[in-house]
Amino acid sequence: MKRIWNTNSEKIIHQKSSQAAGSRKSGVVAAKVPILVLSCALLLIGATCLVHAGTADYVVHEWGTFTSVQGSDGVLLEWQPLETSELPKFVYNWIHPGAGRPLDLTKATILSLQRMETPVIYFYSSSAQTVDVSVKFPQGVITEWYPQASEISRGTLPVRPVDAKIDKAKQKTGSVLVGTNDLRKESVAQWRQIGILPANKNPEVGNSLPHDLSGSHYFAARMTDSDYVSASPPTNCSNEHEKFIFYRGVGNFETPLRVTMTSENTAFLANTGHEAIGHLFVLQLRDRFGNYHYVDRLAPGEEQTISLDAGSPTIPVEKLGEQLGKQMGESLVKEGL
Repeated sequence: MKRIWNTNSEKIIHQKSSQAAGSRKSGVVAAKVPILVLSCALLLIGATCLVHAGTADYVVHEWGTFTSVQGSDGVLLEWQPLETSELPKFVYNWIHPGAGRPLDLTKATILSLQRMETPVIYFYSSSAQTVDVSVKFPQGVITEWYPQASEISRGTLPVRPVDAKIDKAKQKTGSVLVGTNDLRKESVAQWRQIGILPANKNPEVGNSLPHDLSGSHYFAARMTDSDYVSASPPTNCSNEHEKFIFYRGVGNFETPLRVTMTSENTAFLANTGHEAIGHLFVLQLRDRFGNYHYVDRLAPGEEQTISLDAGSPTIPVEKLGEQLGKQMGESLVKEGL
């Protein structure tokens, strides 16, 4: 599953390493401008997607991002990711799940370590055909989706990794557990009998794509030459069309990239996982000017030091965005997207 993976490392001054994530005290001073670490890599964490069709005459691309926030000590912070980006009103969620599905009014108050945002599945086929799609998020909860799924299970959000470690320690001593994953239900979405309609043979389908005036970046995902998908779920009266299958969610799991800062001028990148992390971009912004550092590969167990010297040359964010976007695009192509 190819993804861009964002990790925000907040510049925290006088941060005590003993402070728990999400419990920053008023005496801690946070810089207004964070650094942003992005990676274009092949990740084996997060959601998994399975597509099945009667013929192999098609290509499937899945693309999306994971976003997490870390303090300067490298500790993952809990946050409310579902409050930070707007989606079109036609997108389904657990407050608007569609006819015949139960409501869940707790969505807006979810605190989590990870946001899985804007994952989309694109299809490319030379002929019309039908496919089945299944998405599982074993360490999280699928919170939004479109078109309507044939079946979807919200599941339950797993406890934070740090709490799971406390559970195991208490279990060894015979103490009462504060939480457990043993009875947690998995979050799964399934789209059955999805029609794939080649765009060059069905141009009229483009007129039936849903729109609204939200100005959401959701619509930018349509700017590809992918084919149309057509869903006819049992809960709806008519077919729904789109250029992709969309879903989004939140999760609780550790990320293998750890970013720490002992001063405002130095960032330490560490790969704590078992696989290499490729195409890392360390972005530094201040007063609409900035620069970035590129790390081609961070091997398992490897650490690298990035100098964030305030005297380094900077360029306006508009030009910086063009340069960064071009190099990230090249990195994604190298990864096979």
